[in-house]
Amino acid sequence: MIISVLTAAIRAGTPLLFATIGEIFVERSGVLNLGLEGLMLIGAFSGFVIAHLTSSLFLAVILSMLAGGVFALIFAFLTVTMRVNQVVSGLALTMLGMGVSGFYGQMYIGKTAPQFLSVPIPLLSKIPYIGQIFFNHDILVYLSYVLVFVSWIFIFKTKWGMNLRAAGESPKTADSMGINVFAIRYIYIIIGGML
Repeated sequence: MIISVLTAAIRAGTPLLFATIGEIFVERSGVLNLGLEGLMLIGAFSGFVIAHLTSSLFLAVILSMLAGGVFALIFAFLTVTMRVNQVVSGLALTMLGMGVSGFYGQMYIGKTAPQFLSVPIPLLSKIPYIGQIFFNHDILVYLSYVLVFVSWIFIFKTKWGMNLRAAGESPKTADSMGINVFAIRYIYIIIGGML
């Protein structure tokens, strides 16, 4: 019983982990994006529609990331270029995502789409308790495991991560060092939206 609950928690928490990692990049650049829920809804809606229409999970993932990136680009334009209040524009993005996915999603109620299948990792999935909970999932769950470590290494151990942190912690200092703060914020807002 507890193993199935924890396994389901890992599976259900994976989209939240992707969004959280994306928001970490956004916030490290010095921007607060409260529109994550709207971006997740737009991505989920577009991914489901593409998977339903084409039966291609790869295409669905790519296009849902692009949809999230496009809506994040709108947010970046408003907050970075137009200097609109980040909280207000983030909440507006959430409402936009809820409205678009709710309105157009009504046509897909009751429809099905293909899903990623579980791929047990040999040997690791046979470990009592732990194996079933952590190592018997689909490829997106495993990708999220890897992304956590890759993101940490990127942010804290690379030059690009140092530029990212500098843009968020002290934009004036970063600008005086030749770092294009606007470009960094645009890039990481879009990456965060895609995640």
